Amino acid sequence: MFIAWIVFALVLGVIELFSTTFILLWIAISAFMTGLFGLFVHGIEWQVGFFVILSLLLLIATWRISARWRNRPSRFKSRVDELVGEQAQVVEGWSAGGSGLVKIRGEVWSAKGLSQDVAVQKDDFVRIATVETTQVLVESLPLKGER
Repeated sequence: MFIAWIVFALVLGVIELFSTTFILLWIAISAFMTGLFGLFVHGIEWQVGFFVILSLLLLIATWRISARWRNRPSRFKSRVDELVGEQAQVVEGWSAGGSGLVKIRGEVWSAKGLSQDVAVQKDDFVRIATVETTQVLVESLPLKGER
């Protein structure tokens, strides 16, 4: 049974590498420790009991730490996140509260204004304030001399 527990631990470890949930990590460690425990205790009931108890103890003891790891923000910006702050040219203007199209880095995006009471004209320039799925929210750029 030693080899079965070790193989089980390795399989869980590999799955954890792809999932990064930090839940399977503790179960994999429990399976490995159960394999070592199985070298001394040969009853499968004892091994399964040891595995279940150790898995639960590790999960409970490390829940807050692993939750912090799972919920930490990514240090890497996605391509879409990098659009925030970029300047865009209005391709299709819109009236107050409406939406239109802007061109950013050669791509056309659906856009609407952060301020719902401002109309935007074709060929105006705007700044990307935020990205919401497939639409960007923009703000007007200050006119020359304004700041």
